[in-house]
Amino acid sequence: MNGYDLYEKVLTRLGYVGGNTVNTEQRFFSSFLELCNQIAADLKLAEIKDYEQPLELTPQEAEALCCGTAMLLAFSEGDSNKNKLFTEIYNAKRAALLSKTDYIIDNLPVTESGGN
Repeated sequence: MNGYDLYEKVLTRLGYVGGNTVNTEQRFFSSFLELCNQIAADLKLAEIKDYEQPLELTPQEAEALCCGTAMLLAFSEGDSNKNKLFTEIYNAKRAALLSKTDYIIDNLPVTESGGN
């Protein structure tokens, strides 16, 4: 996956591709990397410098980056319904990605008791 693949994925999820959207897509193209890098910084991922750069992301990182960028793009377009939807999805994926604890095991300390 590279930056351009991510760009296509975000626009497809938002439904901003196809039909007579060439001007819209060109406008998104100029600001996409900036929005994407805001989310990458939030997720503690490496900066994306250009569209051809190969992205070494886990599937979870790619999904969170995609949803977060879609959230910001919808916000910049004033598309409040899609912004709200992608905000909820991004927050859930962000929380899962940034939590590094798989399991929490509660153990009581072993003590020696002298008398019962």
